[in-house]
Amino acid sequence: MKFFKHTIKVQLRLILAFSFLMIMNTTYCQVKYGFGLRTQFGGMQAFKDVKGYYDDMRPWLSNQMGTSARMVGLEFGLESSAEKVGLAFAHIYGVGSNSTAPGTNNGIDYKRKIKARMWGIETIDAWYTPIKLGNFNFGGGIMPFGLGIFRVSTKLNKEERVKIPLSDLEKNLDVSFLKTSHMYDQFHLDLTRVHKESGVHCTFKSSIHLVQKGI
Repeated sequence: MKFFKHTIKVQLRLILAFSFLMIMNTTYCQVKYGFGLRTQFGGMQAFKDVKGYYDDMRPWLSNQMGTSARMVGLEFGLESSAEKVGLAFAHIYGVGSNSTAPGTNNGIDYKRKIKARMWGIETIDAWYTPIKLGNFNFGGGIMPFGLGIFRVSTKLNKEERVKIPLSDLEKNLDVSFLKTSHMYDQFHLDLTRVHKESGVHCTFKSSIHLVQKGI
C-alpha cells in the first residue's frame, strides 16, 4: 500500500511538472547542455543519527562530527530554458560531504573522517523563477522522479579507508546501480541567469534541493 501511494504521488507530480511547462510559453527555447552548482540538505536522518551517536560516545572530542547532512556538488544534463522558466531531461548529478572529528584520549591523538557521496539521475526537472533579483531570477521547481545512490566511507588516523555497506546487497558486493539505488522526488529553490549574446543561449543555475525526510 505504501509503495502504491508513493507511485500515485510520483505520477501526480510528473503530471504537474509537465502541466507547469505547458502553461509557460517555451516555444522559443532551445535544447542544450546544462551545467550547474547543486546544494542539498534535509532528510538523511539515519546518517545524522550515526554522526550524533559518534559525538555522544566520545566526550573528549575537541571538534565534534556534527549532524549536518548538507552536501554540495555539480549537475548536468539536457535543458530547455528561457529567462523565467526551464525544463531539464536526464539530469546527472553528484554531491558529497566530508566530516572530521579530532580529539585526544589517554594521551593518544585520534582523527575520524567520514566521507559521504550521493549521485544519480533525475528523469525530468521543471523550474519557474519569476522574482527579479538584480541580474538574476529567483524561484523554485519540482523534480518528480529520480534514482540515487548513497555511499559512505570512513577513515581513522592513517588506516585504510573503509567503505561501509548500507544493505545486504552491498554486504554481498552487489553494488549495481539499479539494485542499490533508491527512488525519490524533490522540491528545489533556484537562482538563474540567462545570457543571450551572439545568438548563444546559456543559463547559469544554482540550486538548493530539499531532500525528503525519508531519504
